Amino acid sequence: MGKTGFVNCRKCILYLYLLLACVFAQESKSFMQHPVFLYTASEIESIKGDSSRNVEIQNLIKQADAVLNEPLKIPEKEGNWIFYYFCPKDNAMLKAETETRHICPVCGSVYTDERTIAAYRTHINYKIDRDCVVLAKAYAFTGEEKYVERVKRVLLTLAKIYPSFERHDRWGRKGILAVVGGRRYAQNLDEAVSAIDLASAYDLVADASCFRMKIEQSAKNSCRTQSGRY
Repeated sequence: MGKTGFVNCRKCILYLYLLLACVFAQESKSFMQHPVFLYTASEIESIKGDSSRNVEIQNLIKQADAVLNEPLKIPEKEGNWIFYYFCPKDNAMLKAETETRHICPVCGSVYTDERTIAAYRTHINYKIDRDCVVLAKAYAFTGEEKYVERVKRVLLTLAKIYPSFERHDRWGRKGILAVVGGRRYAQNLDEAVSAIDLASAYDLVADASCFRMKIEQSAKNSCRTQSGRY
């Protein structure tokens, strides 16, 4: 196939996609009903009505309440590889004394370098993502919007700061050279897992009354940005 034929073929495929998009747009003009990822609404009601799951739900609520009692500070800079937050002398995970001073609990070595600090941000980001899922589940099973507020704060903050993160990897490469890199994290696998967690949390709280149209759009933009821009 010549160059002209190849270009025409690509144009035909593009036109076909546009046509199909128009057809489906006419058939459906609204977003899917939430929730659909971790649970559906009927599954939530079924679990709530199952007395054998009561202890499980109560434990979940205790976890969510513990999260709410902790301070929330969302890292505003990129993270680095999580294994950089381990002491190279004995492979023990470091402990944060402050945001910029980290101690090995085994040998007592102190780390204040930027690589360690960035890895600590990844450690914090992991927890934030997991906590959002816990809080969203607690809301799903209780209907209490106190669990939604923190999820909303995380999503809106990330929607604001995520585009400013630079694509990077754990070897220090940046931009297009960071082939397996990420933005909030240092590798695209972590980025994908994070997007799944945050999307799952959003899905469970999306219909809460504290989510207005503007907030909903910001959260969707954040998920689209996180999955498509690194």
